Amino acid sequence: MRSQRLALLLATLLVLSLIVTAGLGLQLRELAALRQRVENFEAERAQQRAQYEETIRQLKQQADDIDAELSKTQSTLRELQRNFDQVRRERDELQTQRNELEQRNKQLEQLIRNLQSMNRINEQVVGLRGLAPKNRVPRDVLTRNEYRQRLIAAMETDFPAEVERRERAKLVALDMIDPDLDLRSAIIEDLAMFVLGFYDPSTKELYVISDRETMGVEDRITYAHEYTHFLQDEAFDLAALQDSARSADESLAIRALIEGDASLSMHFWAEEHLTDIDRINYALEQLDRLADLFGSLSFSGADTSIESIGQFPYTYGTRFVNLLYLQGGWRNVDRAYSRPPRSTAQILHPELYFNNVNPVPVALPDLQAALGPGWEVVDSDVLGELFLRVYLEYEVELYTAIAAAYGWRGDRYAVLEGPDGARALAIRVILSNEAEAAQLFSTYTIYAEEKGGAPTATYTATRRAWDLSDRQIYLSQAGREVLILHAPDSATLSALRGAFPDF
Repeated sequence: MRSQRLALLLATLLVLSLIVTAGLGLQLRELAALRQRVENFEAERAQQRAQYEETIRQLKQQADDIDAELSKTQSTLRELQRNFDQVRRERDELQTQRNELEQRNKQLEQLIRNLQSMNRINEQVVGLRGLAPKNRVPRDVLTRNEYRQRLIAAMETDFPAEVERRERAKLVALDMIDPDLDLRSAIIEDLAMFVLGFYDPSTKELYVISDRETMGVEDRITYAHEYTHFLQDEAFDLAALQDSARSADESLAIRALIEGDASLSMHFWAEEHLTDIDRINYALEQLDRLADLFGSLSFSGADTSIESIGQFPYTYGTRFVNLLYLQGGWRNVDRAYSRPPRSTAQILHPELYFNNVNPVPVALPDLQAALGPGWEVVDSDVLGELFLRVYLEYEVELYTAIAAAYGWRGDRYAVLEGPDGARALAIRVILSNEAEAAQLFSTYTIYAEEKGGAPTATYTATRRAWDLSDRQIYLSQAGREVLILHAPDSATLSALRGAFPDF
């Protein structure tokens, strides 16, 4: 029994072993098949990876090629842009050059028209004035702004600081300008506003000042005036004539001869050569000019009386030269250059010139020594009849001032500056007779009172003094002479009076 059970167990175990063995074999075959599939899959994946890597490489190469091409294209575009910018710049430059050439051509056309007008006027003025030119005069038209810039540059040499200082000291001492006035700028602005043209004897150049592109009637009239100056200069040497002046008053008188001559010549030219249309256009131009002037008119802070000094050579000078012309034509005017007027009194009263009544020299004592250390004479010259009466006009009526200066025969003034900006003034005037001296004495009494002066104890028929808030004034008459003194205080005034024992 036992052996049967054992045999059965062994048989069972054998069967189980066969089953297990069969199962293991099956599993091994399946594992082998699975391993094969895995290997096949890995091989396929490796192949795919290689394909992918090749594709990526190719794509990267293509990208690199595209980047290189793009960079090349961008470089080409930049080069094209540079070329385009250069072409555009060249186009703009050519356009600018064309505009400049067109403008220059226009200016040349205008210049030709202006020069043709000038040449016609040259011939006409020569025929009227009777002075033949020896040379051709350089001429041009300046705009007002160009003239202003020229003035600013010229002032550095023509009106240096020391000359400006003396002129300022004179005008302030005579109460003719505000002490704070910028005198240089005032002169520049007045000239830039009012001057219509000029001839420069030092450079021998002639200029008309106008903002018109083509010369208007006023410009042609001005040119006729200035061309006469050129003819005068060639015939009579204007610079030497002006240099011969021994005082500011004499220089102004000589200028009256020069400007009066040119103004009369200009008047004759206008009367003969302007048409009715020209006269209408001239009137319109004057209205436009007045509108411009009143739009900016300031007289540069100066009283309008000063303006009469600037107009004097043209107004009274023309009257003076006209008298010469009426007595003997242009030849008589020409002779006046060899015996020019020596004072504004001779221009105001031509009979003095015709009768050879020349100004009397007047001397002043050494006032700088009289006032002592710290004082200096900053300006000394001759006022003249014109300047004397304009000076008086600041405080007295016009005709009163004219009457007071009427008998002028000579004078000398001095302006002194001392410590802490102190200022003193001395004016000694000689008149034609004692009655004329009394007239000036009486008029200056009115002047001092109008200045707000309070009379001091010194108040007689021939000696008077006033105490003002900023100075003291002393006035004295001795025969046909009058003495005027201004001083900052009584001690300075006393020192000044001591230098004039006859007064």
